[in-house]
Amino acid sequence: MIRWLRCAPAAAAFFITAPLGAHDLAVRVELHPPLALARALYGGTEPVPFAKVTVQAPGATNVHQAGNADAQGYFAFRPSGAGIWRVTVDDEMGHTQTSTVTIPAPFTSSQPAPPAVSPPSRLERALLGLSLLAGVSGFWYGFRARRA
Repeated sequence: MIRWLRCAPAAAAFFITAPLGAHDLAVRVELHPPLALARALYGGTEPVPFAKVTVQAPGATNVHQAGNADAQGYFAFRPSGAGIWRVTVDDEMGHTQTSTVTIPAPFTSSQPAPPAVSPPSRLERALLGLSLLAGVSGFWYGFRARRA
């Protein structure tokens, strides 16, 4: 009985504070012009899958964007202007976090857009198919010749 009384304060402190740290919801935001990439995490390490996300523009009362995070807790939005944006994450289990993101005035990408890639032509696809058939046939005949 005395052993229990000595351990009781430590056990009580553990059981009271453990749930608080495990479900601390945090939102980390990185700016990658022209997008803002954010990630929702429990305790700073565990992703919050498929959490509800709402984004509000500076000075606006309506929602700029609403949706869900992906399985790893990531979501992105494209700001329409500079200012302080509000991002709210709700895991629908009683945890909600609202974070602010400061978008600078010239928020554009310094890298040029990648060139558009045209799909392969009909001739290229036909040559690819014939070369695959020739390769498979070569392996097949080589395997049979090796066995004999």
